[in-house]
Amino acid sequence: MTGTARIQQAAFLPSHEVNVSDRPVTGAGGLAGMNGKASLQYGRQIRDSNYYIGSLRTKEASIIKEITKLQSEIKEMENEAGKQGMLERTFEELLQEVRGLEGTLADYNLAIDKMRSGSDPEEI
Repeated sequence: MTGTARIQQAAFLPSHEVNVSDRPVTGAGGLAGMNGKASLQYGRQIRDSNYYIGSLRTKEASIIKEITKLQSEIKEMENEAGKQGMLERTFEELLQEVRGLEGTLADYNLAIDKMRSGSDPEEI
């Protein structure tokens, strides 16, 4: 070997001792010493048209399910709105009846008070 070859060879030799067990091992799957989940987390690498069609069908089914749910909620709200109007009318009718009965009760109470106080029956 010539002097230049020894200098080049010396440049590639490590100046410290290398522990082989600390280094990742390469194999058919890539770096086996590295986290194996890294290659799996990205999912399918080759995406053909069938993959995209399947993905679209899944999203379409999800959208159709949500639309159906919203339509049923709309129908339920319309039914409740109709019931609410009917209940409001019933409330107003009952409120008027209660006010009339309260007036009648007040008249009876006034008559009883006058009777107890010894007033003339013709005043009542």
